[in-house]
Order: sequence, then structure tokens, then C-alpha cells
Amino acid sequence: MLKRTSQTSLQRAGLTLQVCLAAMLSLSGAVHAQAHNDKQLDGLKQLRWSKPNPVEPMAGTWRGLSFPDPQSYTLSAPPANDSASTRADLEELHRLAAQRNEADRKEIDFWSIDMVSPNSHWFVVTEKMIEKYKLSHPAAVRVHALLAGALHTTVVATFRAKYQHLRPRPTDLDASLPLPSGFGVPPHPSYPSGHSALSGAAKTILSEIFPNDAATFQAMANEAGMSRLKAGIHFRTDMEDGDRLGARIASDVLRMNTPRHGESALRFTALPATPGAH
Repeated sequence: MLKRTSQTSLQRAGLTLQVCLAAMLSLSGAVHAQAHNDKQLDGLKQLRWSKPNPVEPMAGTWRGLSFPDPQSYTLSAPPANDSASTRADLEELHRLAAQRNEADRKEIDFWSIDMVSPNSHWFVVTEKMIEKYKLSHPAAVRVHALLAGALHTTVVATFRAKYQHLRPRPTDLDASLPLPSGFGVPPHPSYPSGHSALSGAAKTILSEIFPNDAATFQAMANEAGMSRLKAGIHFRTDMEDGDRLGARIASDVLRMNTPRHGESALRFTALPATPGAH
């Protein structure tokens, strides 16, 4: 008798899930989302889900993320090699090199040899934010996916611009510019700065999602860009235009993935009392 009851319960549960799936596939837009949300909540009740505060019961309704075409982004040509702007940039790099101290070297190393890739520190700080705001597992994955997608789009657009404009590195134009001891020049064109572009994208994504910590992200981006100038391997125009490119791409990513009805918010400002409460 007990065995038959269990089989019947399983069959009813399976039927409930089939009804939910059928409803999900038959609707569209906001009506689709609301109907599916209602069905899913009804399903929880019918299956006698009794645990309090279920984590992200609507996560199964979230849509896939969308990202812009990196080929759609262009940058104007950088200043000419013999222009007054480039000469001014080179003079600035000489001043920074003359002032370079131990603190500068630590900053340079932090954004070069002390990480696996230019993205490493951004994913580390993202994990800290996820822990700070106690995001649920689905929400945490969503944040990481948005950041990773924005960075991927940015790096493609950045390298497209690099090999379109083929700007020499500062040391290519002025071999007397001293680099930090043991520091090498990256083997790709100078404009725009990849560190600055990726940092511009990361700070924009994270500042939207965690607005209370925007100053932290801005400071990180500034440090990343300046570390490349202090090392003597980028012009200021490389840094500034790279930052703008990354920020523009990230803004488009956020716009394309604005939460719809039934999706959790993409802004976390309050510190919940329990883990996974968001």
C-alpha cells in the first residue's frame, strides 16, 4: 500500500511539473513570466514545499543574457606619432618614470605580475561583493556572467582597435624612456589600453549592481590605468580612450539585460541578515 501511494505521489508530481512546463512554453512576454511565476508557486504548494524563505524560486524563469556585437564599436585614430599631443604624453611618462618609487612599483606589479590576467582582480572583488551582500547562488552566477560577458565584448573590441590603428608603444617612439627593472613591453599595439578598457567595463557593471561600493571600483580602475602609465608602456590617451570604450560597452550590456518582470533586481544595496536572501 505504501509503495502504491509513493508511486501515485510521484506521478502527480510529474504531472504538476508537466503542466508548469506546458504553461511556460505556451506564453510570451510579461504574460508568460507572470503566468509561469504563478504556476511555479502553485507547484511549490502542490508538492508541499514547506521550507521557509525559499531561495530564488523564480530563477528558473530568468531569460538568457544578451551581449552586443564587439565589431560594432570603433575608436577614432589616436594622436599622430609626431603630434604635440603625443609629445606631451611622452613628457608625462618621463616625469612619472623620474618619480617612480617603491609604492609605484608595487602598484605596477599588482596590475601585472601579481595576477593571472587583467581580469583577475575584478573577479576577486566581485566575489567579495557577493559575500558582502550575501547573494544567492543563482544571483551570484548572474553577476559573474554579466561581468564576464562585458569583459569579453570589451577585449574583442579593444584588440580590434589595436590592430586597426597600430599605435606604437611609448618606448618605440622614445627608446630613452626608462621602464621598471625587469618589466617588459607587451607584444601588441598600444592604443587603446586593454587594462583601462577592461577596468572601464568592470567598474561600470559593478557600480550598477553594487552602487554603495562604486567609489571602490572607480579607485581600482584609476589605479589599473595609472599603473600602465607609471610603467611607461602606455600613453595617457590610450588609458582615457580605453576607459571610455569599456564603460560604453558595459552600459550597453546593462541596458540589454535590464531585469524584466519576475527576474530579480540587479542592484544590491542592503545587507541581508541571512545568506542567499537576495
